[in-house]
Amino acid sequence: MNEIELSGIDYQVAEAETCLHPKNRKLLDLWSASRAPDGVGDRAKLAPASLLPLLGGISVAQPVEGGRDFRFRLVGTVNEERLGFAATGRLLTECYGPKMAKELIELHNRVLAEKRPVILRGRFLGVGLEHALFEALLTPVRTSGGDMQVFAGMYDMGEN
Repeated sequence: MNEIELSGIDYQVAEAETCLHPKNRKLLDLWSASRAPDGVGDRAKLAPASLLPLLGGISVAQPVEGGRDFRFRLVGTVNEERLGFAATGRLLTECYGPKMAKELIELHNRVLAEKRPVILRGRFLGVGLEHALFEALLTPVRTSGGDMQVFAGMYDMGEN
């Protein structure tokens, strides 16, 4: 995918105080139950069986180069279909145009630094995505090996 195609995806977004989408509310409950005393979720405690109904909208991103970029370790099939390309294994800078990638990298770093979730609500703009209203929940988690990741859910507000 070339830069012209990537720059065709944009968004308008604002931070929100609470999750409205039922899948993000469920994900936030699961993350909260997995939290360590420092506020970071324990990825090992996010049981795959409890995540099954949420999988299509889940993503996991891990910082690379000290947070200069993030690599998607997993992107749910529903979100990959919506984006129109396979994002799993790719860097944010490979998936989005420069402005959007920069903003998303800053947001992911903030979630990890502040050790608290961020909820976003807004619209995707682009081919096949025109004005899709979405809600995203980004949470900090730690792997069993001690690596920090952003565990997120992103769901279309028009679907449950």
